[in-house]
Amino acid sequence: MSIYSKISYNLLLSLLSSFCAFGQDSVNWDFAEKFTSDSLSGYYRTSLIPTWIKNTHYFYYAIERNGERDFYLVNAAKGEKKLLFDNRHLADEITRLTQIKYTPEKLNIYRLDFYNQDLNKFYINKEHKIIEYNIKNKKARIVDAVPKTEENKPSNKRSTTFTKNTWEKYSTDHQFYI
Repeated sequence: MSIYSKISYNLLLSLLSSFCAFGQDSVNWDFAEKFTSDSLSGYYRTSLIPTWIKNTHYFYYAIERNGERDFYLVNAAKGEKKLLFDNRHLADEITRLTQIKYTPEKLNIYRLDFYNQDLNKFYINKEHKIIEYNIKNKKARIVDAVPKTEENKPSNKRSTTFTKNTWEKYSTDHQFYI
């Protein structure tokens, strides 16, 4: 490489570096700050955590906006979603039942419990009480216990198989058969 080409190369490189340095001074950092992940967290969500409802093709998820959590029920087979409840209405219902003032921002619901594939009702715990919310008629009530699930219901018949499948014991209504 000749001396002239080296000089022109170094001159070009110095001009480009000074131009780049000059360009960086004109960046509007306040404007760019508006688009960072921290500032967009209230408007844009990068992840979603579904909670599947046992033995169904439905799940629910929550999105937090302006201090309120909106819960959506999704039919995964059809790709349909719907809002499960209005926060203001549920806060009024819980206030009526517990006699403690709740606002939509102070509901603090993080989990909904569905039982026996019944998608019309869910259960939450508030003030050491179990509250059942009926999605169809939008009414809440205090219940003594959650429904027994199919797998937790007692069965009248029990079977036990002994070694090598030679003996089998059945029990029904406190009677044993071998």
